[in-house]
Amino acid sequence: MINKSITRLLILSLSATFYCLGTISTVSAQNSFSKIKISGTLNVFEKDSIVLTYRSCKLPLGESAYLPYNQKTVAISDEGGFEFELPDTSLVYFNLSYKAKDGNIKEILNSYIAEPNDNVDMLIQNVDLNGTANNTIFAQNISFSGEGIQKYKYQYLLNKNQNDNEIKWELKKNLVVKNTIEAELERTISFANTLDDSSNSLSLNYESLISNEAYQLIKFNLFAKKMNIIYKHLNIFTERINSLNDTNKRKFMNFYQTRIKSNIAIPQDVLANSAFYPSFLLRQFLFEGRTINGRSLLDQIYEISNDKLRERVLTEYILNYYTHLDDQETIASNAIKKMNDPQYIQLLKELIKNQSFGTKVVDFMLVDENSKEVKLSQFLGKVVFIDFWYTGCSGCTLYYQDLLSKVEKDFQDNKKIVFISVSIDRDKEKWLKSIKDGKYTSPHAVNLYTNGLGSNHAILKQLAVYSYPRPIVIDKQGKLYNNSRTDLRISAVRLSQILSDAINKN
Repeated sequence: MINKSITRLLILSLSATFYCLGTISTVSAQNSFSKIKISGTLNVFEKDSIVLTYRSCKLPLGESAYLPYNQKTVAISDEGGFEFELPDTSLVYFNLSYKAKDGNIKEILNSYIAEPNDNVDMLIQNVDLNGTANNTIFAQNISFSGEGIQKYKYQYLLNKNQNDNEIKWELKKNLVVKNTIEAELERTISFANTLDDSSNSLSLNYESLISNEAYQLIKFNLFAKKMNIIYKHLNIFTERINSLNDTNKRKFMNFYQTRIKSNIAIPQDVLANSAFYPSFLLRQFLFEGRTINGRSLLDQIYEISNDKLRERVLTEYILNYYTHLDDQETIASNAIKKMNDPQYIQLLKELIKNQSFGTKVVDFMLVDENSKEVKLSQFLGKVVFIDFWYTGCSGCTLYYQDLLSKVEKDFQDNKKIVFISVSIDRDKEKWLKSIKDGKYTSPHAVNLYTNGLGSNHAILKQLAVYSYPRPIVIDKQGKLYNNSRTDLRISAVRLSQILSDAINKN
C-alpha cells in the first residue's frame, strides 16, 4: 500500500481538465427531470462575461481523453450577477471561468460536481488576504448558499486543503535526497498524498451530507488520481529498472509490491463509473508490460473481466493512443465489433472518420499575437504543418528545440509550406511571453492560440488533440495528410521526408 492515507480516500482531486463521474442509476425518480441552476455575484470592477463548461456524467474517460462538452457564456450584470441553468438530469462536472474584456480567462472553479436539483448561488469576492479590493479574482474567497451547497462547500474546502498541503510539501521536499529509484518514488508517493493529507476530519464532517453514490466515486477517483501520479513516474524509470542487476531488481520489485502495487477492494460498479481509474489501469499495464510481464497494453485490456470497465478502458486507450498505433483503423474497428455501449461505439466511429488520412479538415479561425484573425482556408494550395503545445509542457520544449526548429530551417525558403504553432494557453500574456522565449515556437511561424478557450476549443475536438505536443500535417487541398507519432515526432529526418512528400504530391 502507498500508506495509511489510501484507506481514507475521501475526496476528489480538482484537476486542470474536468471529467464525468459516470451515470448513477440510483438517482431518484423525482429527480429524473430536474435541472441544475448555478448563479452568483462576481465582485470585480470590470464587468464582462462568465463562461461555464460542463459534461454530462455518461463518459468518464480519464484525464486527457477527447470527449463531448457543453459550453455557455453569459454577460455579467451591472450588479455583478450571472446565472446558468443546465438541462442535464444526471451528475455533471463543470468549470466556471471569468472572461475579461481583453479576452483573458481566469478560472474560478475547476471540475466541480453538480447534481439534479442543485440550486446554488455563490458570492465570489475580489478581496485578497490583506483585505485589499482590486480587479483580481481570488478563487479561495467564495461563499455558497442555496440547495446542494454542502457538496460545493466540501469541494471548495478540499481544494484549499490540497493547495495548502502542496505548499507545505514544496517547503520540505528537498530535505532528504538520495540517488535511488526507491527514494525518488518515495518523494512521488509523498507528493501524491498531498491530495488528501489532513482531510480526514473534514471528510467525516461532510460524508453524511453527500449522496453515497457520489461519495463512493469521489473516494475511488481520488485513489486512481494518486496512482496516476505515481505510475507516471514509474513509467519514466522503466529503462533504469530494466538495467538493474538481478539482486537490485528483486529488491525494487519487492518495493513495488509493498509500497505501490495496490490490492484495495473496489466494487465493480464503482470501477466502471470511475473518472480516473481507466487511465490509472492503462499506466499500470504499460509499466508492468515494460518491466514485468512483457505483454502489450491491448492484450492486458482485453483480459479485464468486467465488461463495462473493459469497454471504458479500451475506448480511452484508443482515443489517447490512436496516433501512436501502427494500424489505427483496424484496431479501432475491431474494438467496435466487441463493444455493446452505443456511446463508446459512436466515439470511436467519429474518431476513425475524423482521423482517417484524406479527411477534409474543418476550416478553423484563430487569432495571432496581433489579434488578427487567421483561417486555415487562407493556406489552401500549401502544405500546412500544425504543432499544438502549451507553456510548461516539457515534451513540447524538447520537440521544438531538438526536432521541429531544425525542420523549419530546412524549409524556411519554401513558399509551398507554412508552419503554424497553436498554443492552448488560456492566458494571452503567458502565450506571448513564450513566443518571445523561443522554447516552444519561432516568431517566424504563424503563431496562434485558442482564443482563451484553452483545450476546449472546437478544433481540438475535431482533430482529436488530447496530448501535447501534437503535430499534424494537412495537404494542399486542406485534407489530413499525416498525424502519426512515428512519422512526425521521432526524428527530424523522417519529418522532413514526410513534408517533402506532401509538397511534391499533386
